[in-house]
Amino acid sequence: MERVCSSPMIVTAWTRAILTVRHERGIARTVEGAPAFRWVEERVDQSLDHLRLVHEDCESVVAVVASPDGNTFAVEFLVKDASEAVLEDLRRELDFYLVEKGEPNPWGYAIYHCRTFSNAYPPVNWGFCPAGTPEQERWSGIPEIYGDFDMSDLR
Repeated sequence: MERVCSSPMIVTAWTRAILTVRHERGIARTVEGAPAFRWVEERVDQSLDHLRLVHEDCESVVAVVASPDGNTFAVEFLVKDASEAVLEDLRRELDFYLVEKGEPNPWGYAIYHCRTFSNAYPPVNWGFCPAGTPEQERWSGIPEIYGDFDMSDLR
């Protein structure tokens, strides 16, 4: 099933956007010539750069996300006994920031999101852990807001 944007737009050889329905999780925005991103559940090596997600109803990090391998993000859920509501919140956040938002660099955008005020509001908070961060210094759930952040550095 394919949906084409119904809002009026001028379609030229230079600009053309198509909305494609991407599996049961929702809609992924793809721009002609740009890759579609997705995430899959698999083990994440936490000694490398990764994102950590916490949920307001849990007392620890509940999921980690690896930088993409091609167009695929590995996501490891660390709390196996989490409620369905917690898992649904996590899936919704992962879908939105890694797939549906349609950023050309969703990894860079997710790192940027870790430092925004919108990340400070529950239920799900994101944190970035660079490679080589000792376990005791890894982000554990308190959002860090650094003020202005230039997105052009990430593209």
